[in-house]
Amino acid sequence: MRFERIDIIRFGALEGVSLDLSNPSPGLHVIYGENEAGKTTLRRAISALLFGIPERTADDFRFERRELRLGATLRLSDGSVVSFLRKKARKGDLLDLEERPVRIAWLEAFARDVGPQRFLSEWSLDHEQLGEGGRELAEGRGRVGETLLSAGLGGRPVSRLLEALGQEAGELFRPNAQSPKVNALLRRIAELRAELHARCLSPREVEEKNRRLGELERQREEIRSKRDEAQRTLQRLDRIERARPSLGRRARLREQLAELALVPRLGADFGVRRIDAQKAADSAAAALEKATRELAELDERLRSIHVDAQVLAAAAELEALAARIEVFTSNQTELKKLAQAISDAERSVAEEARALGMEEPALVALTRGPWQRHDANVRDLADRFAGALPECAQLEQEVRDAERQLAVLEQRAADLPAPHDVSALEHAYAALVADGPPDRRWAKLRSAAEEAELAARRAFEGLGRWVQSRADLERAVLPSLEELEAHAEALAVVPDEAAVRTAQAELDRRRAELRRLQAGGAIPTEAALDEARRRRDQGWKLVRDRLEGKSSLPEEEQRFAGSAPLADAYEAAVVEADRIADGLRENARRVEKYAQLCERIEEAEQALQAAQQALERDRQRLSRAEAAWRASWAPFGMEPASPKVMRAWLGRAEEVRRLLHQAAASRRELVQTEADLRTLAAPVAAALGWPEPALEDLAKLVLEAETRLQSARAMAAERKHVEAALAEARHTLATKTSLLERAWTRRTELERSREALAVALGLPGDATVEELRRVIARVGEVAGRLRQLDRDRMRRAELLARSDDFAAAVRRAAARLGLAEADRAGVEVLAHTLRDRLKAARAAEQERRQMEALRAQAQRARDEAAASGATAHKALARLCAEAGTDDPSVLAGLQEQNDRRRELEQLLRECEDALIAQAPDGDIEALAAEVASLPAEGASALRSKTEETLRACNDRYTELTREVALLEAALGAIHGSDDAAEKNAELQSALAQLHEHAAEWLRLKYAESLLRRAMERYREEHQNPVLRRAGELFARLTLGRYPAIGISAEEEEPVLQAVRVVYGRKEYVGTDQMSDGTRDQLFLALRIAVIEQELAAREPLPLIVDDILIQLSDDRARAALEVLAELAEKTQVLLFTHHRRIAELAQWLMAPQIHVHELTAPAPGGLRVAQLAG
Repeated sequence: MRFERIDIIRFGALEGVSLDLSNPSPGLHVIYGENEAGKTTLRRAISALLFGIPERTADDFRFERRELRLGATLRLSDGSVVSFLRKKARKGDLLDLEERPVRIAWLEAFARDVGPQRFLSEWSLDHEQLGEGGRELAEGRGRVGETLLSAGLGGRPVSRLLEALGQEAGELFRPNAQSPKVNALLRRIAELRAELHARCLSPREVEEKNRRLGELERQREEIRSKRDEAQRTLQRLDRIERARPSLGRRARLREQLAELALVPRLGADFGVRRIDAQKAADSAAAALEKATRELAELDERLRSIHVDAQVLAAAAELEALAARIEVFTSNQTELKKLAQAISDAERSVAEEARALGMEEPALVALTRGPWQRHDANVRDLADRFAGALPECAQLEQEVRDAERQLAVLEQRAADLPAPHDVSALEHAYAALVADGPPDRRWAKLRSAAEEAELAARRAFEGLGRWVQSRADLERAVLPSLEELEAHAEALAVVPDEAAVRTAQAELDRRRAELRRLQAGGAIPTEAALDEARRRRDQGWKLVRDRLEGKSSLPEEEQRFAGSAPLADAYEAAVVEADRIADGLRENARRVEKYAQLCERIEEAEQALQAAQQALERDRQRLSRAEAAWRASWAPFGMEPASPKVMRAWLGRAEEVRRLLHQAAASRRELVQTEADLRTLAAPVAAALGWPEPALEDLAKLVLEAETRLQSARAMAAERKHVEAALAEARHTLATKTSLLERAWTRRTELERSREALAVALGLPGDATVEELRRVIARVGEVAGRLRQLDRDRMRRAELLARSDDFAAAVRRAAARLGLAEADRAGVEVLAHTLRDRLKAARAAEQERRQMEALRAQAQRARDEAAASGATAHKALARLCAEAGTDDPSVLAGLQEQNDRRRELEQLLRECEDALIAQAPDGDIEALAAEVASLPAEGASALRSKTEETLRACNDRYTELTREVALLEAALGAIHGSDDAAEKNAELQSALAQLHEHAAEWLRLKYAESLLRRAMERYREEHQNPVLRRAGELFARLTLGRYPAIGISAEEEEPVLQAVRVVYGRKEYVGTDQMSDGTRDQLFLALRIAVIEQELAAREPLPLIVDDILIQLSDDRARAALEVLAELAEKTQVLLFTHHRRIAELAQWLMAPQIHVHELTAPAPGGLRVAQLAG
């Protein structure tokens, strides 16, 4: 899963922010922003998109909670893309892009399975987590189990958790200690048991004190009512005193506003508009004055400029002449050089003709004739003569060498023995060694079979508990791990005897309270009163029947009155009913407490019964589970231990069964291989003429076959080589003989060509090739000089014509402009004069145009200033009309009065708001009437009287409270005879607390044990792959300073160490010896290695990294960026940073897998997200 796009529509301080992460190539996204640019808000938005906006979010300070909106586009690993919105709501917070409720099942399942806390700890890494992980490495001294588990949990301090569990357990119980709770409870229980033997208590009468206590409480309630009334009066006086100044200020403000009632009301922006209009008028006047002054100055400068129109009219002609001046000067210099060169060449040709003994015209004719053809012939002849003689000598020597070589090879071929056929041996040998040396294969398989059998036998003998044979174990269908877990869960039922003890202790405590209450005398009950009244009513019915003359059943009167007269029995029933009713009224508190205690005793009895029933059910369930557990192992004749022990035994049994199967497979493979080897060795032995070999002789058989085959191959190769060399030698001899004959023929033809060429050049026929070359070379030199002489003469004529044409053009232009004639020597000076005249005329014309442009600009500025002045005066006129005046100078005073009225109105509103807050029901007029009804002098007297009353009430209330406390203490002391019951209840409570603390201590120790086992299991499963990968990453992050990570087993637990190379020697450095930065990099390497391993087994999740490179040097930060970029090829990585250096490093790398984004905080509308590179 990766983010393609994140949209912060309204969230926190941000609005309308979009982050596009949809680069087609996966890679590391570096998100840079200064402080307060919104990086933290963006991180919270990512979590809210995945898991929902928290119920108590802190990102609703700018927008209402119902307005918060986030959006995202996610791409899953299967290529599917989903877009959605997220709002703040308890239900239905997922929306589609049309803001309709939608359900995304996989996202809901992801939120349930992972959760925000786990995502932040395992898929988020910031500077604090990195530092915490480094400190954990130092505190744990690199213990491998803790280090790996901490890295897997995102840097959570496992060692501190272990320490906290141990400390919490130690606070509950430590052997031979005094402070822990369990130790203190044990001492207190012993003390209580000792005191129970020394207590003997008796009841006392308390009714008189109870009546006195009721009377005091009634008096105290009356005093409390008087005190509350006095306090309300004081609060009313305080309200009046607080309101009196505010009401006076309100009146004064209203008077001041009345004085300003005739001032016209002006708009809130009147002052700004007045100042702007006045400034505009002043500015326009100054600009108009400045523009007028500049126009006058420019007109004066235009009149002083003179332009030569005649020169400007001939500008094109004069420009062309000026461009030719430098060419003319260069031509004059070149003419002088050409004249000297022509003279030197003519003299050199004459001297060369005399040296060759030829007339100058004849030499010139030869150079213009066939001398070049003769030169080519001489060169070709010299080259051919140079190679002819050595070639003949070399070929003669090669023919003699070829004849000697042929004789040697013919003798060697005659000495070779006759060949014989070994193809059958070769095919049989190839089949035998096709899968490697057969003796080694057989020995390896035999050794493997023996080792497998030995391992299986040892494992079976060390298994324990199994009473049947090996074959039975292989065939047995043992209970599965699922069945084992089911039995373990059933046997994990622990009968809760502590709950029974707690319920019994509660029941005993309530019964003790009831006995203490009953010790104070008989307590009438509602049931007894109902019974007495029923008997009274029954007696009245019998008496009334007798008075009315009705007959009653004698047995009813007998049951009611007994032997006493009916009237006496009825009177006694009336007296008894009145006595119980009076007792109920007088002992209302005791009766109520008695009823509560009876109800709580009944609840405690029910709780005890429920606890006893639950205990019995748990015991029966445990008994059935134990029977089923034993029955599951009965077919194997085994008496099982606990599921935990049998789970370990089952793992060992499966390993034994695997070894048994492996040993059987090794035996079968050995037998089959031996049969195959015997079959393959038979034809090899037959080809060698050996009898059928034993398997122990395979090495000798293979060695003999290899020896014979190598000998036969070497002989065949030798014969083939000699025959090929013999054919090559014969061919070489024939070829060399033919080449020698052709070389002698070419040499004869060369001699005839040399003689003919010497005659053509007028030399003797026996002239050598060197003499021919020397003569033809001098003739070539003369030809070159004559060609250069012709070119110089042509160039001289051309330059003279160009110079005359330029001089004529200059004279014509000078004549038209009225300049004097000039000869050729003065033409150049005249041309320069014409060019200077043209420059001066053009400069004057350019200056005139500039002045005209400036004048037009100044004229426009003058017109604009006049228009601005008119506009400003119109604005002042509108302001005067708005203020009701014709004089702009009074506008400032009117504005000041209007501002004063606005300020007074604001003060009045504030004053009235304060009065509304003080007035009952917000009625200011009612408050004013209340203040007016009570003058200041009367309020002071009333306050003094009320305060005196309040002090008297407080004193009396304190006195009554002290007397009530004394009576309650006395009543508590009266029940001292029930101390034994209280001590017993306290003892039962202490025992219950002891059971609770003991259970808690066991839970903590069990949690500590589970954590240590989890650490060990995690280390066993992840140590090798994670540490190997972490070592590679650590070497890259430290630029090779620590090339590897190792494990030291010198201490009780395996300890992580880094390998450092110093002067060519390896040193092992513990985590507590590393610098803080190096430890941070080690933890980063471990975290990345763990993440890479998790990615192989789950849907990739985005990794959020925040400012983890700020303490690294540029080189190490660059290495870390490269490592994160590689990780980003497997899952999306978002690196947040507020350090521009990190962003610049990422831009400098500019790898295809690194994309840099920038967050800027421009305007109040939110952030602008710009992608710098990627």
